[in-house]
Formats: sequence, structure tokens, C-alpha cells
Amino acid sequence: MRSRSTPAQWWQLTAPTPRCASGPPLVSGGWALTPTCHATPQSCWTAAGGCGGTPHRLNSLSTCCIERAMTVQDFDAHTQRDMIQHHVVAALAGIGDDRLVFKGGTLLRVCVFSNYRWSEDLDFDWAGSPEGFRALVEGAVAKAASSLGIPTLTTEDAGAVNVNIVAPEMAGPIRAEATVLAERDDSVPTQRWPINPRWGTTADTAPIRGYTATAVAADKLRCLARRSAPRDIYDLDQLAQSPQVDLPAAWNMYTANYNDPAREYGRRNHPADIRSTYLGRREHIAKTWHQLQQQGQIPPQADFDETFNRVDRHITELRDTWANSLPPGELHRLLQQHIQQQQQQQQSRPDPRRGDLGRGDPRRGYGGLSL
Repeated sequence: MRSRSTPAQWWQLTAPTPRCASGPPLVSGGWALTPTCHATPQSCWTAAGGCGGTPHRLNSLSTCCIERAMTVQDFDAHTQRDMIQHHVVAALAGIGDDRLVFKGGTLLRVCVFSNYRWSEDLDFDWAGSPEGFRALVEGAVAKAASSLGIPTLTTEDAGAVNVNIVAPEMAGPIRAEATVLAERDDSVPTQRWPINPRWGTTADTAPIRGYTATAVAADKLRCLARRSAPRDIYDLDQLAQSPQVDLPAAWNMYTANYNDPAREYGRRNHPADIRSTYLGRREHIAKTWHQLQQQGQIPPQADFDETFNRVDRHITELRDTWANSLPPGELHRLLQQHIQQQQQQQQSRPDPRRGDLGRGDPRRGYGGLSL
């Protein structure tokens, strides 16, 4: 979808502006806002694009109280990023390099769910050279710049592998991050995902290779064992409710690969102790959750306590079922093995004083965590 507005306003939507009985609309980025309205939080989120609102649907949606969820500036920045992400993913799908596997929160937004939260960056696994990944993203961004009619859209290196997608009109860069694998990992299931028809992408857009929803759930469990971010809690809750996800299978994938050197995520708890990671950070997670709601990254109607407790119940049941299935003494052996591996990794951790580049160092370019 192209805009004929000035360069600083290129992302503005061109749909007819809906009106509200409560007063004349104020327009920001092509979306209507009115000072007072009694629309529900759900309609506010839907209008904001968090549930995939598209221009042709705007007439039936209330956009009057979007300011309850986020500022106008946040809203414009999110729609801007979301549009670019969809077109870059569509371009990557059209190129069709099977060494690339789409993953993370943006996979959920762009492909898995028709209505989902916004995500910040693009995450992939890549079985090739760093130079090959950068060249692939650069080619896709050039195609996206053409399809969007944004000649200023380009790329900048962000480390040895990662790429920033930038334009003077953007509020901030979109990072395309890759976890570089020595070879394709066919043990983790993938599928061809259609791209949601949004922001000018259509049902005819080529599908992209990405991890299955069950594999994404396994990755979210891995993330919870290390960082326990609010988006991990929200995503796992949504995935658990999806008929596309087999939670016991996701747990088995997680326990089979949590110490895989090719997917080294740094220090993390053993699966038997996964609950201690997020239970100990509940207050911090709740605070960040509410901040993300204000920014429009988590729907305002999503109750933190209910979501957190559901996820904890799922994980407790999965962990207990798994632990009870192990032979006598096996859980103790696995715990001791995990402790030894963590100690070895700590001892062999690269020393920046010697010029070593760690896995998380931006100059090395290994991202690892899904967003």
C-alpha cells in the first residue's frame, strides 16, 4: 500500500476516517481519534492494529478511545514498524531461501494468529554464512522499499550477522536478528506459513518457512527458563489455547534441547526448576507487563494475574508429568549434569578484556532469544 503524502508521513493510512457520535475525529497517522468515547478496551486494541485491523475494516471499528491504550506517538511508531515487518517478511518469502527459518513473536503476529500483539524485531534461524544472511535481508528490504514506495528504506550492519532496517522517517530501527546454525536443524519441525493479508500484502503472497506453533511454544519455555519476560508469559498463554499447539510435545522439545550448544541461551534453570525463574520475578514481570500495555504491545484487556496463573498451572502439570515419567535417579543425574555444564560454560566464557566476543556480543551477531 503506497502513500502519496510527504516523506515524513509515508506510513500514514489512507482509509476513510470513521467518525464517532461523541465528536469530530482527530487524525493521527490516518487513524481517527476523538476526545471522548465509551468504546471497549477490545475495540480500542482492535482499532490500534493489535488485532490486525486493516484499512478496509476501519469503517466498522471504533477508533475513538485508542489514547486509553497508548499515546499517538506510540501508535504511529507501531503501525509504521508493523507495515515494514510485513513487507520485509513477504519479500523474504518471495525469495524463498530454505536456509532461513522464521521464529519469535513476529512470526506469531505476521503468520500464526490473525489477531495478535505487536512485536519489535524480526528473528530467524539461519544455516549459512553471516554474509549470506545480510545479503538476503538487504535484498528483501530493497523489495519491501519498492512495494511500499519508500525509496529511503535501507539496511545497516548491526554486528557480524544482524541487520538494522532503517529509514529517516522511522522512529527507530527494526533489527533482523539471526541465530547462525552450522547446518539446518531438521529435528525441530517447520512448516510453510501463509502471511496474513495486512498492510497491502495479499492472500497471493508466497508462504514463508517458519517453526510450527508447537516449536514456538517450546522456544517460549526455553525463554522462560532464562529471562521470563512479560511477552513470554503472554505468548505461551495464547499458544496454550491454540488448537495448533501440542503442549506436551512442546515440553518434550524443550527438555530434549535445553542444553543444545547450537542454541546456547546463556545461564538458565534446568527444566525441573523452571518455575523458580518466573515465580521469583513475578512482581517485576507484572510491572513491565503494565508498561507494555500502556505502549500497546500487550492488549489492555489481558489480565496479568489470570494469565500468569494459567501459564504456571500449565508448566507445573507438564513438569510434574515429565519428572514422574523418568526412571528412578534419572532426574538427579540430569540436574547434576546440568550444573556441571553450566560451570564449564562459566569457566569458558569469553573474556572481553582479551578481545573475545561472547555469543551475546553485538559485534558477533548471535541473537538467540525470540522476541
